[in-house]
Amino acid sequence: MANQREKTYDQIGTVTFRKTRSNKYIRLSIRMDGRVLVSMPTRVAWRDAESFLRQKYDWVIEQKDKMARTMQEEERIPIALPPDEHLRQAQQLIFNRLDELSDQFGFEYRKATFRNQKTLWGSCSHDNKISLNINLVHLPPHLVDYVLLHELVHTKVKNHSSRFWQQLDKCIGSPSSGKKLKKELNNFRPGFRCA
Repeated sequence: MANQREKTYDQIGTVTFRKTRSNKYIRLSIRMDGRVLVSMPTRVAWRDAESFLRQKYDWVIEQKDKMARTMQEEERIPIALPPDEHLRQAQQLIFNRLDELSDQFGFEYRKATFRNQKTLWGSCSHDNKISLNINLVHLPPHLVDYVLLHELVHTKVKNHSSRFWQQLDKCIGSPSSGKKLKKELNNFRPGFRCA
């Protein structure tokens, strides 16, 4: 792929460097499977992206160590929220996944935050700020992806029209899959929804 390269580094493993038109600056994220992604605007040179990674090298090692510990400890905690440190690590994984999905499907958002919302799994404002419910850490990964993609699609389609569901289904990969996942999500916490 002309716009993608991979390189293996000591201690952090394989790093994927990806040029995308949707990126306005170099962004570093760690995927749920531990792989490192450096995404950048098409105008940025590969050597500049590698230099950026070298500056963040210690941070990447630290985050990968935390992720490994979290995965070993984590059997999803029912009802009660995890301790603060565990919660922060789980939230970081979700932020990383949001970055990964936005890069994969060409979405742009201004920023993402977590809130203890009473009725929403997630929401997207008119200026593309995404708010996520802290209780997402208790959901299965495929439903976390559904919520994240739901809000990312809202960066382009601000309503729940047929166009919205068609765009969401295109990202998920099959027709009507978005509404099926919506029904499945409703089983986890009655009254919660995506806006």
